Amino acid sequence: MKAFSQFRKTHWNPRHVHHLKPSEFRVLYTIASTDDCNDSGLMVSQISNSLGIASPTVTQLVNGLKTKGLIKKSSDPDDKRVVRIKLSEKGKGLVKKASEEFYAKFNGLAGYLGEKKSDELADLLFDVSSYFSIKNSQHTNERIKND
Repeated sequence: MKAFSQFRKTHWNPRHVHHLKPSEFRVLYTIASTDDCNDSGLMVSQISNSLGIASPTVTQLVNGLKTKGLIKKSSDPDDKRVVRIKLSEKGKGLVKKASEEFYAKFNGLAGYLGEKKSDELADLLFDVSSYFSIKNSQHTNERIKND
């Protein structure tokens, strides 16, 4: 428990990335990760499904990101009722810079730990994630059963 507490205090994952809330950055990163595959851009529903959050929440985040000049909205060429969302050049630059900083941080950690310990850490983190996913799923199932 002390190790988890100490880890949290290291601030390895800052609360804000380039003055964006984590939720805003996740939306940007989701758009960026599919931008190459989808030239027309993403719909709010696609971002919502990818992140597992409600469409109205995504709409609110998208509107804020548009105000900051990080995304562009356009009408779908085939269906004018559909709005497509893409990164602006400013948004692409920010995602690129943040990704480089993120990977530099983890490359530094891997260099500090060495290959063997880095592999062990990754395996343990996957195990921890799996454990909590199973426990959360069981808890949800018990709650549904009791309701």
